[in-house]
Amino acid sequence: QIGFNTGDSANLFLSITTGNLLSVDINTHNYVEPANEFINNKYPNRHKLVLGDSNIVLPKLEQKFYDYIFIDGGHSFKVANQDIINCKRFSNKDTLIIIDDYVENEELIRKHNRGVIKAVNNNKDFKIEGQKDFGIGRGIIWGNF
Repeated sequence: QIGFNTGDSANLFLSITTGNLLSVDINTHNYVEPANEFINNKYPNRHKLVLGDSNIVLPKLEQKFYDYIFIDGGHSFKVANQDIINCKRFSNKDTLIIIDDYVENEELIRKHNRGVIKAVNNNKDFKIEGQKDFGIGRGIIWGNF
């Protein structure tokens, strides 16, 4: 997953699966590392957090294929677009890619959604399988390459 923040998504994923999780986070908030400690205590040996800018970290990671990729990092077009591009090398036809903060209903779109929407639309090889708006500024999209 790109964007660990307080570990909410990590906690949810690890609580409903038996799988392992790799998270990448830029670590700009003082709660990231304590949240990581909490997750690691709750789910021993199932989570790894890599600190750093995803646009720099992802190209350096060993290439392997993941079942799921959750992109919830930076919201600017530049960062979101590069995150999508970088995640292609970790996915195959069976990988489900979930991108947070993609909103379709124009009335619900906020500034932080626009870069994500533009990035998804820029990646023409991303095949959208579903989308759900949850409220003002909140939505999600899923698909694969």
